[in-house]
Amino acid sequence: MKHQRIAILAAMLAAFGIAAIAVESGAQSSAGRKPRVAVLDFDYATVQSTSAAMFGNDVDVGKGISNLLVTDLVKSGSYSVIERSALDKVLAEQNFSNSNRADPTTAARIGKILGVDYIILGSITQFGNETNKQNVGGSGGNWHGFGVGGIGHSNSKANVVIDARVINIDTAEILAVAEGKGESSRSGLSLLGGGGNWNGFGNGIVDFGSSNFQNTIIGEATKKAVDQLTAELVTSAATLPVHTVKVDALIASVDSGQIVLNAGGRAGIKQGDQLSVVRVGREIKDPATGQVIRRLTSNIGTIQATDVDDVSAVCNVVSGAGFQVGDHAVTPGTSPGAGSPAAAPTGAPSAAITPQPQPTAGTSVPAGTPAAAATPADVASGQPDLTVVKAEFIPGDKVVFADDFSDMAGDEAPPHWKVRGGMAELRQGGGIRQLTIHGDDVYLTPNLSEVPPNFTLEGDIFFSEHWEYVYWSFADKKSSDVLSIKARRNYTNLMLDVKAKNGQEFESLAANSFPEDFSQPIKLQVWCQNGRIRVYINNNRVVDANQISLPPMNAPVADVGNANGTAYVGFRNIRIAESTPDFGKVIESSGRYVTHGILFDTDSDRIKPESSAVIQSIVRGLQASPDLKVEIDGHTDSTGNPQHNMDLSKRRAEAVKTVLVSQFNIDASRLTTAGFGSSKPVAQNTTPEGKAQNRRVEFVRK
Repeated sequence: MKHQRIAILAAMLAAFGIAAIAVESGAQSSAGRKPRVAVLDFDYATVQSTSAAMFGNDVDVGKGISNLLVTDLVKSGSYSVIERSALDKVLAEQNFSNSNRADPTTAARIGKILGVDYIILGSITQFGNETNKQNVGGSGGNWHGFGVGGIGHSNSKANVVIDARVINIDTAEILAVAEGKGESSRSGLSLLGGGGNWNGFGNGIVDFGSSNFQNTIIGEATKKAVDQLTAELVTSAATLPVHTVKVDALIASVDSGQIVLNAGGRAGIKQGDQLSVVRVGREIKDPATGQVIRRLTSNIGTIQATDVDDVSAVCNVVSGAGFQVGDHAVTPGTSPGAGSPAAAPTGAPSAAITPQPQPTAGTSVPAGTPAAAATPADVASGQPDLTVVKAEFIPGDKVVFADDFSDMAGDEAPPHWKVRGGMAELRQGGGIRQLTIHGDDVYLTPNLSEVPPNFTLEGDIFFSEHWEYVYWSFADKKSSDVLSIKARRNYTNLMLDVKAKNGQEFESLAANSFPEDFSQPIKLQVWCQNGRIRVYINNNRVVDANQISLPPMNAPVADVGNANGTAYVGFRNIRIAESTPDFGKVIESSGRYVTHGILFDTDSDRIKPESSAVIQSIVRGLQASPDLKVEIDGHTDSTGNPQHNMDLSKRRAEAVKTVLVSQFNIDASRLTTAGFGSSKPVAQNTTPEGKAQNRRVEFVRK
């Protein structure tokens, strides 16, 4: 099955493309560059039993034949071929299991690192002998008309048939196919007999390029098949379009006029290349989608690569001055975003936490926005590049209320809310559980007596039609409103109105309108900390007011309204928590920092981009205390299999370490990891808020 998985990986690499470098198609003659290819191990599942019986062991004939093909293609001069050692190194650096590689996102990351134009996939359909005497002892038998033994044959004929497909990485289109057939026969010799001094294959390791193997009958047939396959692929090379590489690297270091980039040969940079250095001054976003549609840049100068390795390039200044870490080095005539560098391995230099100049304060990547071209950190760690995500909301640490409606039955009232004035029912489907509210002026109060002085509130709200609203109000101990956040859908815009009672005055903090995609839930986040109130819509900070004196407050009340009888408002994943001081202060005072703000994809160790703010606050604390060493501990709730949770928690802890090292250049020797699954709960696993408390990452001072 290993070889089938590899075939699946290659197909997905082709299907999802290579994002490490931007490419433009063109004829080979005009581009002046040979097609760059990677040859994956051939699939030999069809002939596995045949070859195992022949060699006395399971010899990876697919890898042997792919190695022969690589050698022949390199000798032909028609292709630029990734060496076997380089391919193995990349796969080893990623440390992916076979099942990981079959995952679309993982496959795409491998493709980014490879930086190839095409993948060559192959399979072996015949690999055995055809004899006039089927007297095969012990492990013999018959396999699709071919004997599987190599001993006792009076006349042996070896037959090898292989085929290959050249797949365009950008389109997944098969641009060329080739077939190779080889045959050889000897009288009185077995398949493994021949002119060479052969000592046997019993150890299961076969060098298909050695004279010992190629002088055997099966070796001769294999060589003929590979030679024919190579000839057909060479013929196809002239018709394959090649790609023009567009580099988009970041300056990682500036020292006495010498500049180091965070990309090298894997990104297409060669010694002698000149690159333009530009600085992003402003990003223009589509107001409807939040995606960056244009970057306004200024030219800083030109640099030339003088020393290039796989993942970095040392450059000298050709013209210009004032180069800074975080500036973009791009192919002349292009702009940032046209391409991006290939991956740096763990521990390689990375961009600063907040490259200068910084984007407009409060901007972020909206949830669900398609990622831009992958960055070095993304490729190296298998994680999103958290150095460029500007999400800044940090969820509170101690959860005081949480409800994902996982313990609510469809025919009952929500057990963790008091409902007045209308109806609230559970809707579910596709893994989503939503508290759906019908009616106008429906009041929902969470089962919570009060909120902490410093707190965060988060929730995903779905508006089915226009003019629906959710009005969160906080009252003091005398039941007088002191803080209100009202969100209303106005056709395609979200209207936000935030007010607070500051002393005796009830003042407006914001009254804004934003275009939003209402086919998806709207993420609302409120952060009250030391008299400062921040409100975020879909991870974008839209309100930031300070010097607000709020008294102790009761639990908030949600006033939900939808006058249309068919309309409804939906709640998903409501969470209220006590916010805490920053990482450095907590770890210094207590020796332990607990966070619920490092979020992961469901049943995965891939960190969500919105975790960026927490990660970067931890980075700042580690940088401020260079002697501090910590253990990163992963914890889960009790949902699911305990052993699976244990493994998941370990992988998540390791993922956090990998991001800190590969993306923020924290010394790996300062970090250790452990995973405890659900074995160390800090709350009961019988309620949503208890489970939310238990899903956490802890940093323990060592």
